Amino acid sequence: MSGNGQDHQLPEDRGPEVVDEGQDEDDEFGEFEGFEGGVERMQAQPAPSPWATFPDLLPVQSSPATPAEDGQASSSRMNNAAPREIWQPPSNAVPWPGPSHDEPRPMPQQMRTLNPPDVSLGTNQAVGGRITPDNVHDAALAVVMDHMDNGFDGRVPVAQIDRLNEQLENAEHNRALLQEQVNGLRQRNVELEQQVISSQAQINDLNNRLQRNQETLEERLSEMRHLNSADWRQDLRQIQEQIVVIKQNQIAERNESEASRQALEEMRTGICNRLQVLESNIQREYAEMEKRLSKKFDEQCHQVKAAIETVVQQTAQQISGNLSQLVCEAVQNSGCGDNQSSNLLQSIKVELEKHKDQQKRVLEEERQRQLITVSSALQSALQHLNSAINNDSKVKDGNIS
Repeated sequence: MSGNGQDHQLPEDRGPEVVDEGQDEDDEFGEFEGFEGGVERMQAQPAPSPWATFPDLLPVQSSPATPAEDGQASSSRMNNAAPREIWQPPSNAVPWPGPSHDEPRPMPQQMRTLNPPDVSLGTNQAVGGRITPDNVHDAALAVVMDHMDNGFDGRVPVAQIDRLNEQLENAEHNRALLQEQVNGLRQRNVELEQQVISSQAQINDLNNRLQRNQETLEERLSEMRHLNSADWRQDLRQIQEQIVVIKQNQIAERNESEASRQALEEMRTGICNRLQVLESNIQREYAEMEKRLSKKFDEQCHQVKAAIETVVQQTAQQISGNLSQLVCEAVQNSGCGDNQSSNLLQSIKVELEKHKDQQKRVLEEERQRQLITVSSALQSALQHLNSAINNDSKVKDGNIS
């Protein structure tokens, strides 16, 4: 099983050289007999090297591989895995009860692109025969290795990987929800900061006014102390009266501002109501104007149709009379020869062209006359609408004044 989600493959018998190489690697990295539990072998063959079974565990990388390195490693692993036999599960293994479909299970992008993590067999992460990696993909690899130590069952790693993938998807979903909450809190923080800024400006204004009042009172107090006359009580009484007058003026100004605000609110309400009435009037005038124009247009269409029919009938009668006259002349002069027949046909064509031009001219004149009538009706409707809008504007200006 490679780090990129490939199937288990067992190496073929490549001869004594390959066996010696596997034995050297076993001598170098230690015994790795945990992978031998789920595979049956001949007793005469030595135990294969785990690095030959899991070539992706051999390279040790401290950082994720680039796409180019990943592609080269994948191609080299595919070339090395070409002559191997496909691993078959034991005959007594219970089939996977999951969904039965031929399509491969979609794998996360990280599991397809990243190389397997560095799992060291000599670190303190292996506790009690189990590897405890730090991330989810290392956990999936640890589950696979643990189950291969205890006898490989194809259902358990797939179930573990599916559960871990589901946990990853849930974590991504929770992270997106938390990000939305953080964005909302940031927006709320910006609004609160703006409110704090406006409140701070009001507080500064009030502090300035308070400071000016304090300065005024201090000046008066200094004047009183400087004079130190017998009428200080009277001056104090006058100051108190002035303070009372100032407070009353402030109350009156507050009442006036409240009354002005109410008047503005009433005026705004009246303007909104007037605008609604104006809009309804405009819509009603527009509907009436549309009805009048439609009716006028229908009348004009009927008139044009009647005029065209009259012109067509007159033209047809004229053409019929002219053709009858020409045919009579042709019958009377039938013995005169082919030259006169061609002249007769030419005169008939000329007569038809003349009547055709006359009919076009009459239709064009009628169309121009109808266009002038429709344009005059539109201009009168627009003038009526403009006068209604001007009247409403005058009424609105009178209410505002």
